[in-house]
This record gives sequence, C-alpha cells and structure tokens, in this order.
Amino acid sequence: MTRATSSRAIGAKLHAMYGRRLTTQNFEEMLHKRSVGEIAAYLKNTARFAGCLTGVQESTIHRGQLEILLGRALFEEVGRLKGYDRGGPLFRIYYARIELEQIISCIGYLRDGRQEQFLVSVPGYLLDGIGLDLDGMVRARDAAQLARVLDRTRYGKAFRQLLADYHGALPSLSICAARLGLQYYQDALGIVERNYDGAEREQLRRILLTQVEVKNLTVVYRMKRYFGADASRIAQRVIPLYYSVRRRTVERLMAAPDAAAFERLLRETRAARAVNPQDFQFIEHSTAQYSLQMCHKAFQFTTSPAVAFLAFLTMREIELSNVLSIVEGVRYSVPADEIRGLLVML
Repeated sequence: MTRATSSRAIGAKLHAMYGRRLTTQNFEEMLHKRSVGEIAAYLKNTARFAGCLTGVQESTIHRGQLEILLGRALFEEVGRLKGYDRGGPLFRIYYARIELEQIISCIGYLRDGRQEQFLVSVPGYLLDGIGLDLDGMVRARDAAQLARVLDRTRYGKAFRQLLADYHGALPSLSICAARLGLQYYQDALGIVERNYDGAEREQLRRILLTQVEVKNLTVVYRMKRYFGADASRIAQRVIPLYYSVRRRTVERLMAAPDAAAFERLLRETRAARAVNPQDFQFIEHSTAQYSLQMCHKAFQFTTSPAVAFLAFLTMREIELSNVLSIVEGVRYSVPADEIRGLLVML
C-alpha cells in the first residue's frame, strides 16, 4: 500500500470512528444512572464501547476496571489505524506520550517509596504494547537505577540532565513532568518538521503547541491560586515552548503577585480566548473546552489525515474524561447538575 493510499484509508477510518462517538444525549442519559454497573451496562450498548465491554459483568465491575477497559478502547483504535501505515510518523508521537505517562507514574511511585506497586498500576494492554522496560523500571530502587533503565529510551538524556540539575535527587513530580514533557514535545515537533510541510505542518504544530499552552496556563494559575508561588518556582513547572501565547506573556503571568492579578493580566492577552473569565476556578474545564473546539474544527475541515489523527486523539481523550467524570460523580452520589458542569462538550 502506497503512502497516499494508506493516508486516504486512515482518513476514511478516522471519520468512521468519529461517527461512533458518544453524543450529548448519551452523556445526559448516563448522568441519571445510579451505579458504576449501570453506566457499564449502558456503554456496553453503544457503538463506541460495545466491543471493549463484551463479556463484562456489570454487577461486579468497579471504577478502576471500567477505566482500564475504556482506555484500552482508544489504544486498540490507534493500533487498528497503525495497520494501514506501520511507518506513519504520527503514531510515534502517540506511543511516545503513552511511554511518558508511564515514566511519570513510575517516578511518582518511586518518590513515594511504593515502587513495587508501579507494575500493578500499568494497564494490562500496555505490558506488551509500548517500548519501555517495565520490569526494569519496577526493579529500580532509586533515581540512579531508574536513569540506567531510561537510558535506553528517548527520555534517558533528559532524565539524566534533570537529576544533574537537582544534585542526583528527584524533584517534585510536577517538575519532572515539565522537564520530560519538554523532551516529548521537542521530539513530536521534530517529527512534524521532518515529515510534513506547508499548511499541514503548521496545523500540526498548532495542535501540539496549543496543548503546551493550555497546560502552562493551568499550571501558572493553580500555582498562584493555591500556593502563592513566585515566578522562579513556577518556571520550573512550565514547558518553555510558545505559539500564540508568547514567552513574554507567560513571564508576565508568572510574575503576577497573586491569582487575582493573573486573572486581570490574562484578560488583556490573546491567551484569554482559551479561558472563560467566569470560570477561572475550573480552569482545566475552560482550557479543555477550547482544545475541543479547536480540534473539532480542524477535524471537520482538514484534508490532511495527519491533522485529523491528532485532532481525533484529543477529542477521544476528552470524551473518555467526560465518561470518567460521570462515573466518579455517580459513584459518590453527586447531583446530576453538578456533574454536568464538569463535562466538556461542543
């Protein structure tokens, strides 16, 4: 199959998959279920999740099991798409991010002294599906041992530099996530630069760098609101890549004396479009809404399968987040109206 033929096949498959997405009506009906089991039974009868929930016993399933099964659905969708283009560069971006998430999880367990629990936390479908030495990671008992395992990954050099900058000790998880996240996005942007050009390249860059921007805005606001952090402390936790929100703007926001000043400054910048001024307290909701709208528009109008793929991933992840918000809310008997306010929808 030629690259052009495989690209057309992937584009058609993406639109068919997106056609099976959960609708606003589906979310509304799930809000009125009374248990995790009832939600599982409902999802089992949707086109979106029927396949991954076949054989599930709704009466015994718990929240963690359901989350793993629903997460596997996206992993397997990407695997099916990969069958059309095994050398496709964007698939490397997807699997690199899965690897990053597991490395950050491993670091968290290591910092807490619970390293033996790391492997148990890894979803079963990832055990043979990603290029990490998970056994080696779980055997690491300190940062130096973990560094030796990660030397064989794309994150090895960045992790060793992180340890050197903090005198061999593991800093906070948020600092680790930012530093390794920078490596991930630099690699992803490099893949885009080498394999695409023109408007297609710019659209891919926009999706990736917008992900960075909304992460950074969220970090800066939360550090100001909940910790009263100064600019130097926040700077360690943001990813220093910029697109529509310029470096100088981010620096001004980090230097704001408090959360109220951050809010005033943000309203004066282009970054304000990514945040609802009435919804600062739930800034993740605003930024996710912005990302969803941007990716939906890109998906609907692009002729590039690569752009459609990245946009599709974002929309699928937001869909999964919505389902898990409902599951968690129902589990703890949160009123439907309160859960509804957490959902990110068009």
